[in-house]
Amino acid sequence: MVDYFQAESLLSEQEISYRDGVRKFVHEECMPVIVEHFDRESFPMELIPRMAELGLFGLHVDGYGCKKASHTI
Repeated sequence: MVDYFQAESLLSEQEISYRDGVRKFVHEECMPVIVEHFDRESFPMELIPRMAELGLFGLHVDGYGCKKASHTI
């Protein structure tokens, strides 16, 4: 992937690792089912536990079991 704006140089190793993990999840688990759900006008609810496991919910919330992260994650 080409980084025309050199944005990756602004990210920490942790942010790059997080981005790469989410990118892999989207490629391997979301893309195979997204067309079917788009056509049915539905959401792939089976992906929610995996999204929670990756920490995709509550990134900017402090407390309530959420881990506060930087705004670039």
